[in-house]
Amino acid sequence: MSNENSRSESRATALEFLYQAGIRDASPIEMFEEIESEDEFVRSLLKSLESKSDQVESLIEANLSDGWALSRIPAVDLGILSLGIVELQMGETPHAVVLSEATKLAFSYSTEESAKFVNGLLASIAAELEA
Repeated sequence: MSNENSRSESRATALEFLYQAGIRDASPIEMFEEIESEDEFVRSLLKSLESKSDQVESLIEANLSDGWALSRIPAVDLGILSLGIVELQMGETPHAVVLSEATKLAFSYSTEESAKFVNGLLASIAAELEA
């Protein structure tokens, strides 16, 4: 298995923890650490998101079209966006790969329309972070 395929699986795992934590009103990183996984990529995504959640939400809100509010974004899409943003900020993965992987997650876990939305919003945020 290639490293990128492994990271793709890790991104999906991180998204699943975010979604489950939202349902249970729990901390995704605490839930992850309870299973004693050795997946450092999942751990780094979840820890980074936990420490930057306000900043991540602000970036999403600042890049939404007029008439859109954070509350209108489905939980799965919000999780995908949040993970994509923290991965962009970590700077370890090329922006094009982050956008591609987030779009794939949206196709797998949400809808085609969500995939377009996620790709467009993350592309805007990636451009902002590059500037």
